[in-house]
Amino acid sequence: MTDAERAAQIQLVNQKLRNGQVDAGVARMLKLLAAARRDVLADVVATDWDRYALPQRLAAIDRQLEHVRQLALNDLTGDMAHLWNLGAGQATEAAAAVGIEVAFQEIPTSLLQVMQSKMGQRVTNLFNFAKAQLDEKLTLALLTGQSREETIAAIGPVLEFGSTGKPAGLFGSIGARARFIYRQEVGQAYAVAADLRQAQAMTYAPGLSRVWAHDGHPKVPRQGHLLMHGQVRERDELFTDPVTGDELAYPRDPAADIAAVANCTCSVYLWQPEYGDVRTFIGDPARGPITRELDSYHPGNYVVPDAPVVTGGARSQ
Repeated sequence: MTDAERAAQIQLVNQKLRNGQVDAGVARMLKLLAAARRDVLADVVATDWDRYALPQRLAAIDRQLEHVRQLALNDLTGDMAHLWNLGAGQATEAAAAVGIEVAFQEIPTSLLQVMQSKMGQRVTNLFNFAKAQLDEKLTLALLTGQSREETIAAIGPVLEFGSTGKPAGLFGSIGARARFIYRQEVGQAYAVAADLRQAQAMTYAPGLSRVWAHDGHPKVPRQGHLLMHGQVRERDELFTDPVTGDELAYPRDPAADIAAVANCTCSVYLWQPEYGDVRTFIGDPARGPITRELDSYHPGNYVVPDAPVVTGGARSQ
C-alpha cells in the first residue's frame, strides 16, 4: 500500500468511526424520548381524570422530563468529548502514516467546554419546549372535557414523529429537534477538533493541503456540497459553495450560517500533490461505508458535472 493509500485509508476509517458514533448517539437520544413518552402516557392513564388532578399531573410530567433531560445531557456531553478526541486524533494518525512523527501540542479543551455549555442550553430549551407542549395539551384537554383517550391521542405525538414518521420541516417535532441537536453539536465538536489538529499538521508539513469530500449519508444532499467535492484549500483559505456562495472553513463550521451546515456530513482530508490526483485520493462523493480496500478502488464510477479542482478562496470581511 502506498503512502497516499495509507493516509487516505486512515482518514476514511476515522470518518466511518465518527459517522457510526453519531448514528448510535442519535438512536440513544430517540430511545430516551420514547421512554419519556411512555412514562408520560402511563401517568395520564393512571390518573384520576378531573381538573383537580391537573397540578399533580403537570408536576409529575415536569419530574419525568427533567430526569430524561439530565440523562440526555450526560450522554451528549460524554459523546461530544469522545468525538472531540476522535477529531483531534484524525490528523495525527494521517501524518504518522506518511512519516510525519511529531509531538503535537494539546488543542485547547476550553473550546470544548464552551461548545458543551451551548449544547446544554439547547437541550434544556428542547425539554422546556416539550414540557410546554405537553402542559398545553393536557390543560386544554381537562378544561374542555376531552376524554382520557382523546387526550392520549393529543399528547402522544409530542415526543415522537408524526403519523408519517417524518417531521414537518427541520424542527417539526421534538424527535426531529433532538436528532438535529445531536448531529449538529456533537458533529461540530469533531469538526472543530479535527480542524485545529489539521492546522498543526500543516505547520509541520507545509506541503499538505485540505480537500473537501462529500461523504457520509446525507438524506438530501446539497447540490453545492456535491460540487465542492475535490475543492483544495490551503490552511487559511475557505471552501466556497458554488450554488449559494457560502464560504466555509470546514464542514459544520460554527461561524457559518446554520442553513449552510445543518445536517452536513461532509469531511475534510489532508492531501499533498505527492499523493497523486486529488479525485483518486478522495474517491467518489457521498460514497458511504467503504467495503473494499483503497488499493483495489477504481475511481470514475461517479462524475460530478462542472466541479473542477479549485484553489484559493478567503472569507469576505
